[in-house]
Amino acid sequence: MQHFTERKAFCMVNISPVRATNADTAEIVTQLLFGEIFTAHEVKQSWCRITTFNDHYEGWIDIKHAHFLSEKEVKKWNDMAIPQLELTRELKTPWGNQIISRGAFIPIDNRAQFNIGAEEFELTSTTPFQKPLYPYELALEYLN
Repeated sequence: MQHFTERKAFCMVNISPVRATNADTAEIVTQLLFGEIFTAHEVKQSWCRITTFNDHYEGWIDIKHAHFLSEKEVKKWNDMAIPQLELTRELKTPWGNQIISRGAFIPIDNRAQFNIGAEEFELTSTTPFQKPLYPYELALEYLN
């Protein structure tokens, strides 16, 4: 069995389910959103046991959803990232375009081009930031 050294990483897909055990049928305990930082503790086959950085949930994700970073890269991204307010935005990534959801992490200055570690990204939608919504207004956006 190959030894794995604990490392930090970010979620490189829009939404990654974090499961209670390393199986597709396991309960989802939380989700990671694009740009979210986590600590990877071990790898078993195609699964990675993690702890989320912000709220300390523990579980397993598909290893394909993880992109590893150095401690310096983690600090730089953490210092400049905020959750996006728009419901969705289009993001150009090195592995293809994807739509990211509200809560995904983007640069605090909302610039179109940015890096997470060595990877380059571009927000290709032109939707400006919205004012923060009241809870009732936010709930209405999720109806139907």
